[in-house]
Amino acid sequence: MSWLRSLVSGLRALFQKEQVERELDEELSGFMEMAAQEQLRRGMDAKAARREVRLERGSLDATREIIGATGWESAVQSSWQDVRFGTRMLLKNPVFFCRRCSNARDRHWREHRDLQLD
Repeated sequence: MSWLRSLVSGLRALFQKEQVERELDEELSGFMEMAAQEQLRRGMDAKAARREVRLERGSLDATREIIGATGWESAVQSSWQDVRFGTRMLLKNPVFFCRRCSNARDRHWREHRDLQLD
């Protein structure tokens, strides 16, 4: 897959998430149904065939998670969620944030001062 195609599909996955998930669900369900049809041709009953396919292939949710975590867009989405969480925590408790920044500043100046004394 070319880098341009990867970029376009990743952006599509980020901005049209519901549609991409719906298409993935349809594709996975179709795949599981075809595998169950193959088991039916081998002589199993319908319920046993679906069960056998789930045991062989794993659950749809696990497969969906594995597929969703493979592209670069999952890292972007995860980072964006982290930024949103950090912003919410900052707005919830700004004094804690200011104190942490102050500690970091003090630590930086102490290290800088120690380097100048040497």
